[in-house]
Amino acid sequence: MPLSQDQIGIIRTIFYVICPVAILSDGALIFCVFHFKRFRKTLHYMQASLAISELVISMNWVISNQIVPIEALCTIVGTLHQFFAIAVTSWTFLISLYCHNVVLYGPKLADNYNVWYQVYGWGMPVIFTAAGFIVAAVDNRGNLMGDATYECWFSTAYTDLRLYLFYTVIWSHYFALVGLYARIYWVARAYDMSLSALKVKQVRASAVAGGDLASNAPSLMPSAALSSVTSTIEKSSNDYIAHTNQGHHSTVETTHRHWSWSPEVRASRKQTPLTSSSKIKLRASVIALGYVVSWSVPTINRIMQMCGQTVPYWMTAATAVCFATSSLWNSAVFFATGFSHGR
Repeated sequence: MPLSQDQIGIIRTIFYVICPVAILSDGALIFCVFHFKRFRKTLHYMQASLAISELVISMNWVISNQIVPIEALCTIVGTLHQFFAIAVTSWTFLISLYCHNVVLYGPKLADNYNVWYQVYGWGMPVIFTAAGFIVAAVDNRGNLMGDATYECWFSTAYTDLRLYLFYTVIWSHYFALVGLYARIYWVARAYDMSLSALKVKQVRASAVAGGDLASNAPSLMPSAALSSVTSTIEKSSNDYIAHTNQGHHSTVETTHRHWSWSPEVRASRKQTPLTSSSKIKLRASVIALGYVVSWSVPTINRIMQMCGQTVPYWMTAATAVCFATSSLWNSAVFFATGFSHGR
């Protein structure tokens, strides 16, 4: 059922009120990352890439579907919308993947994959945008881009592509996010158990002034993290014994200079286990939460449209709100955490 002019007016008002705020906040984020040296880090560059994508999307929603009669312009805007919409979901996933890599393997190793982040973040949009034009060339159902209620995007002749080339990607990334965070918190729990065991062994070691604490540490971590934990626990334990028994033992030398999981080393940096990257986890978690909140209602809306069911107007309006506010999560967490000390 077509929307009335009053209903269309309400939807456009939602975009006109919220989207300019999103555009300004995303623009400010991009400016900060490229202007201030303190923000020239991998995570902030990833947030800037997400902000660039969200900025274009917000501009498209301000334009809305008013340019549908101008076929060539609608095709250009619709293509940009598809490209940067896929970029938004790709960069949201990559930010969480970066958080995962930092927490489990350390920031240095996580930064080493920056090239691959870029390849994925901009390669996915190319693939899923080009796929739409390939399908249109083969099926020849009419104009690929047209009126999609809120914007110029896949036309009513290609509503199935909205699901297959966009919403499938969104929810594939969503389930990948769930897997990443499950692994992060499982490792955190395993580390806490290992830390408790280590404290008990250190008390015993101080009494007997000897022993290898790390050799009996419980194997509760994933193999990739366990090697890091074991090596650093061993060093910190031996250093602890050497300190309490000066003259009897010398400090153990180690060549391991990677991110330390050692409770003692982290304590010396005023950090707690697995929380020295707490800001990274906070940023990624909030962005991921915004991702789910922003795309749940629109997904249901689009599926109902594709199945030929009548979408109630309240859901149409709620979808507009979700679309308009989806660009605010990234910039909000950036400015809330970016100007305090720490990673």
